[in-house]
Amino acid sequence: MDLLMLTFSQIPSRIHSNIDLSDSTLEFTGRVSDDFKTITANSREGFKKSHIYLWFESAPRIIENCVEDPTIGENCTRQSDYILTDIPIDKYLASNNEFNFSIDLNSFDESKWTCLGAGDNVKYDCMGLAEALKNAYTIGFLAAPVKSCKLDSENKCDLTVDPSDYYNVGSFEFKNFKIRKKYSLPSEGNVVKFNPPNNTASPASGWSPIKFSNSKKYINYSGIKFTINNNIGHFRTGLTSSNLNNKFEDIEFHLYLSSEGTIFCVINDSDNNFNKIIRISNYNIGDEISLYLEDNNIYVTKNFEIIYNIKQNSNSSELFTFVSKLGNDSVFPEIYSF
Repeated sequence: MDLLMLTFSQIPSRIHSNIDLSDSTLEFTGRVSDDFKTITANSREGFKKSHIYLWFESAPRIIENCVEDPTIGENCTRQSDYILTDIPIDKYLASNNEFNFSIDLNSFDESKWTCLGAGDNVKYDCMGLAEALKNAYTIGFLAAPVKSCKLDSENKCDLTVDPSDYYNVGSFEFKNFKIRKKYSLPSEGNVVKFNPPNNTASPASGWSPIKFSNSKKYINYSGIKFTINNNIGHFRTGLTSSNLNNKFEDIEFHLYLSSEGTIFCVINDSDNNFNKIIRISNYNIGDEISLYLEDNNIYVTKNFEIIYNIKQNSNSSELFTFVSKLGNDSVFPEIYSF
């Protein structure tokens, strides 16, 4: 099946972790233009009308005892690509009218998907759908099937031929793309109480000494949450395995919220000499932010929408919550553990 990639996004969290799309619902808004039209083209299943489909690709898996061969696309990794052929998205869209989609991925068995397989490139295979969903790397939309243009004497597309004979025309727009877990986090929790700082030294220039809570054992779907209020300022919080860390760079992973309305993730990997601050979202007053554990991942959500996740061996761990603010302001958002 020939394909035309419309748009895709490497999931931000894939910098350090794949994302588990099983038990997830994808929400987005779609629209097509007045002149939108698709063609009929040949595929492995015969001639079919081209449609827009949801598509995702699994993370690369390393193949042992392999010799690279670029002539056949062999780079000693394997990935699997799936499209949700049960939902031809453009069929739901009228000209220039927006349609809100909510797709529960768990409700479609493997027969509703099409694995694209190897084609001319051996690096692509068909691992099981359930395993592929648990290791998503890239997600987006594509049109399939498509066909090639007629070539001229210079092996270029013959521009004298009407493009609509071989090419889908018009435009497709999507926005407000969200990934939501099927389960819901607890609506209530216990207020986290913080002890006086162990060390009065500033963790970074101008920041208040770090305050830690007592340790708590966190398991799957447990974590911390808080609501952003008018006193948020420049604020850092997270879960850490030690209450002896006196500098931010000693804490493996935490959230940094700026007073300008931006949420950052701070990642420190001392073993690999790695330190990075990643902008992951904006916030408004009243937004609820949570950070919780699931199967050796730490997830960050805003109003129950997943905005980041990172692989970290934290399941069933005794962890401390910490807080710090820039300046002398000692008013912190109330943090709850659940």
